[in-house]
Amino acid sequence: MKRYTTKRYTANETAQEGIYFNPRHLAFRSLEEPGVLPGRDGDTYFRVPALFLLLIGLPLSIAYVIFLPVIGFVMLFGAVAEKLSGKGRRRGEAAARRSETEVVRTLTVSFEDAGIRVESVPGLGGPAPSRSAA
Repeated sequence: MKRYTTKRYTANETAQEGIYFNPRHLAFRSLEEPGVLPGRDGDTYFRVPALFLLLIGLPLSIAYVIFLPVIGFVMLFGAVAEKLSGKGRRRGEAAARRSETEVVRTLTVSFEDAGIRVESVPGLGGPAPSRSAA
């Protein structure tokens, strides 16, 4: 039986086939044949036994399957509580004002590019844009 030691490998170093873990990026890399580990200078890798991945993978997948629906309900109840408390209305009004301002800026630029002079935007308290003689 092959014995694993916790040897540290660096990026661009030649390594044997196996599974390697990069703690900086929280990423696993698999080498199917001896080759060079990918990454930038300073990236380190640790060789991980395949049995360890099987043992840790099962509880993580179960936690994911349970957590995903639970977080959906938590977010739903949080949104409902925010609406009932009135905080959601104030945030919504502020977001609407910001989006109106962005729409006005976009329309102003679009009309000016088309040769239409904009004095004010209809629906926001002013006359319609008029075409300039070009």
